Amino acid sequence: MEDKRIKKSKLALKQSLIALLDTRPFDDLTVTEICKKADISRITFYAHYEDKYQLVEDIFEDLIRLATADFGNLQRENNPEGDAKKSYCNLLECILNLYENNSRFLSKATREKNPYLYYSFNNHVFRRIAKMIRYESNELIPKFDSKRLSAMLCTGLWAYLSECLKENCPLSEIKKEMKSILMGILESENFFKKP
Repeated sequence: MEDKRIKKSKLALKQSLIALLDTRPFDDLTVTEICKKADISRITFYAHYEDKYQLVEDIFEDLIRLATADFGNLQRENNPEGDAKKSYCNLLECILNLYENNSRFLSKATREKNPYLYYSFNNHVFRRIAKMIRYESNELIPKFDSKRLSAMLCTGLWAYLSECLKENCPLSEIKKEMKSILMGILESENFFKKP
């Protein structure tokens, strides 16, 4: 378990990186700038992270932990029977909640603004969805390779979210539309076989 000083330093570095993303793309940021903004020495930075990529990975891991906890809560609240379709909808809900609660950072994770952030976050979500497809495959049997299906769902839904946000659609409307799209996919015999 990390002591308070380490947690405080890491938090300052994460907050500094996120603040700097308001001004420039991730690829243009340097460790020196992140440290200066955080008022932390480079020595301290390198005591915790190899480079800025490891720092951003730590941010993504924090976000995935939050989403995983949210998913567990949603499952307990509205899917105690463990229905696979509800599980997928809860997963989508927790991803959208994650976006809403961390929009300052995640709104910068677009292909246009920050391709590294976009693909890295997409990969984290992809791994979670691939794991879920494997776990739920006894109830919803994918017709295609679970990794490929996960990639399609992640990329497609994330792109849909990005486009809606560009058009300034309200998040409540986006959630409703994305849930409808996901349910259409889950109920389609084009993607899943009946057990």
